[in-house]
Amino acid sequence: MTIKPIKTKNTETTGKTSEYQTHPGGKFKKGNPGRPFGSKNYETIMNEALEELARLQGIKPEELEKRIYMKGASEALKGDYSFYRDYQDRKHGRPTKTLKVEEDIVLKIDV
Repeated sequence: MTIKPIKTKNTETTGKTSEYQTHPGGKFKKGNPGRPFGSKNYETIMNEALEELARLQGIKPEELEKRIYMKGASEALKGDYSFYRDYQDRKHGRPTKTLKVEEDIVLKIDV
């Protein structure tokens, strides 16, 4: 299967023809419309996968999610935070990172 570049005229904003992503996972170019309309986001895909796996194991999706969370937490207690952190970031969003500067900053710009 070959995916061809999508071309569109965007005359309302730039008056130029824009070429978007040439293949899934490819580099985005200026004017890229983002995720195609009707495609599923990560949370939807994850929830569908959990429901299917739970159905195959004969348990409720909530029970399966609890087991996955417990496994991630037990690994985190052993020092491996990668799954736990990624799972939490996907479920609840990344925490806001703040930077507190307590010193004067001097910027020197040479022209």
